[in-house]
Amino acid sequence: MSHNSAAARRVRENHIKNAGFLCAVVAALLHAFIIDLSTTYSAYGMPAFVLAVFGADVLYPTLSLYTANSWPPEDQAVGRPIVN
Repeated sequence: MSHNSAAARRVRENHIKNAGFLCAVVAALLHAFIIDLSTTYSAYGMPAFVLAVFGADVLYPTLSLYTANSWPPEDQAVGRPIVN
């Protein structure tokens, strides 16, 4: 058994989704409210970009799996193309 599957079984989907949302929100707030032009790019811009990418990379697969698994079994053929 790989470490990834063991971790995925122990962590609930809501916690992963909330971590992704939190990263995306913090990234947007860093871009929106840090207006001081005397600061460097690496002080706020780079962490905001990293958090934005991490949030998107976590949210897309989590929400895709949630969407695909929320369809009833008889309608799986309809639900899978929506995800892909």
